[in-house]
Amino acid sequence: MWRRLAPRLTSTCGVFENFATKAAAEAAGDVQLPLKLYGVPGRYASALFVVASKAKKLDLVEKELKTIASMVQKSAAFKDYLSDPTVLRTKKSKGIAELMKEFKVSDLTKNLLVVMAENGRLGHTEKVVESFNELLMASRGEVKGTVVSADPLTSEQMKRVKTSVTKFLEKGASLKLTEEVDPKILGGLVVSVGDKHIDLSIASRIKKLESLLSEAV
Repeated sequence: MWRRLAPRLTSTCGVFENFATKAAAEAAGDVQLPLKLYGVPGRYASALFVVASKAKKLDLVEKELKTIASMVQKSAAFKDYLSDPTVLRTKKSKGIAELMKEFKVSDLTKNLLVVMAENGRLGHTEKVVESFNELLMASRGEVKGTVVSADPLTSEQMKRVKTSVTKFLEKGASLKLTEEVDPKILGGLVVSVGDKHIDLSIASRIKKLESLLSEAV
């Protein structure tokens, strides 16, 4: 389905008129998707990745989508508007086009949201952004990682964690590690890298101990 979406995302981009006419035929030829994503967000993200790659505007689209995602997270009214099924699709499509024009985003990003509005899919905006970022990271050889601690880690501690985790990555891959603070784990660390999850928290150890004690009773 993303192959059918790709030409629609470029159909109104003036500078890409020739590209748009070829998009359907070439979408799967020149650009190789680094990941196979499924579901509604995956289809839209994949289509956008293809057309943005061809237009050599991946970095620009990434920046614009980051801004839009931030708007959704900060404005409950905007988020509700995107997912509101009572607003006519034609009205929402026009409104989104005007809003994106005000923000001076590229035609690629604008057309993505307009097509999503026409199809009643704007409620998936945040997930589409997440999926697009997954594709970008995979294309760059980046692996997403998260380290959770009860208290903020120092820069030296973060450096040591990153060094330790990087040893387990495939050759050529780079780690993009983010930190989260969750007092509920009491102490220790919870590290997630790709599809791997390592729970070294005190809370986890206490839970295991309680389980062992209950079995022994």
